Amino acid sequence: KVKKELLPCLRSFTSSLRVAEMVWKEGVLIKDFPPEAFTIKNIEDSWALLKTEDGQKRFEEYLRQWMKKIQELLLESEQLRLETDDAGPQDELEYWKSRAARLTLLVEQINTLPCKMTLLTLRAGQSKLLKVWREIDLKITRYHVEAVDNAKFLGAIERSSHAIYL
Repeated sequence: KVKKELLPCLRSFTSSLRVAEMVWKEGVLIKDFPPEAFTIKNIEDSWALLKTEDGQKRFEEYLRQWMKKIQELLLESEQLRLETDDAGPQDELEYWKSRAARLTLLVEQINTLPCKMTLLTLRAGQSKLLKVWREIDLKITRYHVEAVDNAKFLGAIERSSHAIYL
């Protein structure tokens, strides 16, 4: 009885470790922030930065870099994923777990204070890039919800499919 309960748990645990290691190796997408973003405390600070020479351009360049990296990640969601003949339910589960983990990490990075302050400053400057950013943000949300839902669904199936593996 212990063997029947322990093996599926170990299999699930090692799967989660593989996913965590893979996401950790990929690292963070949004690494660089405008140095000024760390000093912004309120909207007046944003206005002051926008009045400096090339202030808005510098912030927009950071946002362009972020959007380029994010779009590369999101492109995977829009492409057809090819499956190999030897792929099984466990591989599918790991794919969706890693997808959900990568997107969760991205959402956490977007919610950091420097990122929020960069976006706030660009909003105060009425940057035209924010229209593109909103579209990307909606895609991130949609793909994140999809990945989390699929991982949960496949996780439920995983519990009943362990007998097949064993």
